[in-house]
Amino acid sequence: MVAWRTPRKQFLLALLTSSLVSLGLFAYGAWRNHSFEEFSYLPWNLVLAWLPLIFALRLIAILKRKLWSGWEGLALSVLWLVFLPNSFYMISDFIHLEDVKRVNVLYDTLMFTSFIYTGVALGFSSLYLIHVQLRRRLMAYEASIWVAITLLISSLAIYIGRDLRWNSWAVITNPGGLLFDISNRLQHPSSYPQMIMTIAVFFIVLASMYSLLWRGIGLLQRQPLSSRPVRYIAFYGTLKRNGKMVMHPILREHLTYLGHCHIPGRLYKLGRLVGMEASNGDVIGELYRLKDMQVLPQLDEYEAVDNVDPTRPGFSRVLVELSKPKVLAWVYFYDGNA
Repeated sequence: MVAWRTPRKQFLLALLTSSLVSLGLFAYGAWRNHSFEEFSYLPWNLVLAWLPLIFALRLIAILKRKLWSGWEGLALSVLWLVFLPNSFYMISDFIHLEDVKRVNVLYDTLMFTSFIYTGVALGFSSLYLIHVQLRRRLMAYEASIWVAITLLISSLAIYIGRDLRWNSWAVITNPGGLLFDISNRLQHPSSYPQMIMTIAVFFIVLASMYSLLWRGIGLLQRQPLSSRPVRYIAFYGTLKRNGKMVMHPILREHLTYLGHCHIPGRLYKLGRLVGMEASNGDVIGELYRLKDMQVLPQLDEYEAVDNVDPTRPGFSRVLVELSKPKVLAWVYFYDGNA
């Protein structure tokens, strides 16, 4: 159970639960209408929506030990970009509601909403993970430009899939035909006003939705934590007591040392520093009680939470149930090499 206590893994579990709810709604609707063929593309589209997140997670794992410019990093990036539009393409599935007359239109609308909401959440989740990696290597505005280009490509791909009836697999199975259709329309855009409108509307909607997500996450990460009940924090590296780091005078003023503790995790060597990730291992650290919750933002800055400096490792502050004593405490987990 400890391995699922990091926010990222808990969010993945929530996405999986949302997917299972969508599939359950589909199964019940199919049983009630005596047909599994109607709307049978929804489960498949949901599977395709999971692929970009899987590729993004794998890419992040690769970037912890290899360069993005290596063949693995580039290959996963291409796969991610090719399959990302499938997540947002599901928004257009609403047009199929009028194709089939079934028992309960309201139920079908809720089922479509569940699938589409989950698919879009999967797409934005993978885009957020890539955006964070870009922010660690580029200026903020440069990373935003790459995100905008990605959403523009996704909007074009939605048009290609919905109006021209191509899919992501065509990049492999029929690249010539796909390129011909695309180039013909891009060379004569004025002849295809529907294309311009579709791409523009999808881009505006996707960009505004993602901007809201990005800003919302940033707001939540920086909100005051004084109302939260957890007042314990565990250190395992340079912030342990008797050190001479610049933060130690502040720690002595705002924290109370309680003793040694056991943190479920595994250590990484980061030059003269150490990092830790969640695992079934056991790391001996030091447990402190927070006298003042307002010291947490200073600790976050010291530990490079939301770090965009490519020369520093990045960390995330997460809640962990310690192995000993059995309490919830804040711990800084290694979030990958910047």
